[in-house]
Amino acid sequence: MARKGTKHSDIEIKRSETAFEIVKETIAKGSPLHFHSYLEAELVVEGCAEQILNGKHYNVKRGSFYILRPMVDSHSIEINTIVVYKFYIKAGELQQSLYDKLLLLDTSLYVEFSELETQRIISIFDVMKEESQTQSAYYREIIKNGLSSIIMYFLRKYGSSNEQLLRGKLLQFLLKDDRYLTDVSLSQMAREFGYSNQHMSSLFSKTVGVSFTDQKILLRIQHATRLLLTTKYGIEEIAFMSGFSRYSLFSKAFKRQMGMSAKEFRKRNCG
Repeated sequence: MARKGTKHSDIEIKRSETAFEIVKETIAKGSPLHFHSYLEAELVVEGCAEQILNGKHYNVKRGSFYILRPMVDSHSIEINTIVVYKFYIKAGELQQSLYDKLLLLDTSLYVEFSELETQRIISIFDVMKEESQTQSAYYREIIKNGLSSIIMYFLRKYGSSNEQLLRGKLLQFLLKDDRYLTDVSLSQMAREFGYSNQHMSSLFSKTVGVSFTDQKILLRIQHATRLLLTTKYGIEEIAFMSGFSRYSLFSKAFKRQMGMSAKEFRKRNCG
């Protein structure tokens, strides 16, 4: 399928109205921080680069695989030269149970496949790419099955352990109805899960990797970056829309998380 409507200088990148696209692409130029209006997954098959996913830096190479959820995950690329397999798919085209699992996972959906696993994923991509070009009978079903297989290989690699499932539940507590933008407390979470405050605090930090408060702030900063990139609201207004009671708290948290002020962030990424 031909690629249409991709502009890496845009803040929100949109694609054509096709339900899915499968491409093999050589990327020799970086792109600024942006979000997508569709689900994107990439498998690096050659070369190396620095990929920044939701503020986290990854040195990607052959076998690196990452998923970007629509208007949830942001990324930018600093390129040497890499060759990647990509698929783009509208969220509604992916099996709902798989999509729900992706939403429950951590903020950066990144794994590194072994060489054997990489070859297996490449073979699936090759079949999907051929089907998308020939469009023979049942090609859509074959492509959807291939996409589902790749997602399931990712989920297996990412981890389906009890700890990962618990992590998803803990994060979902904050994400549900945008609770992280409210004054939701650890005590409320402890009551919902049936634990004491002390046990809830310890369990959250151990499972998620940061404290309840730090995770809530991280989600608020991610919300603020989306507003900075996709709206024309003033920065102070965005601070309050992102759940901060005082602009000074937002300013300190944003600089600590992003390494620059919100004003500089918007200037760099919005021109």
